[in-house]
Amino acid sequence: RGVGAVSDHVVGLGHWNAVLPTPEDVAQVAERARTAGAPVIEMDGAVTVADPWGMRLQLTAAPR
Repeated sequence: RGVGAVSDHVVGLGHWNAVLPTPEDVAQVAERARTAGAPVIEMDGAVTVADPWGMRLQLTAAPR
């Protein structure tokens, strides 16, 4: 809590990835994030959301 986003010029955890079972699961989480007011970026089958401190989470679906 209360830790700010990592600066562009500092080594640290800037994002993390989560692989969900299906593309439908990714879409459901993206919709929940939008409903909560979080910015959602969709690109190349992945969804990226950020927490209030700027930590990015990239969601993708597991290969079938």
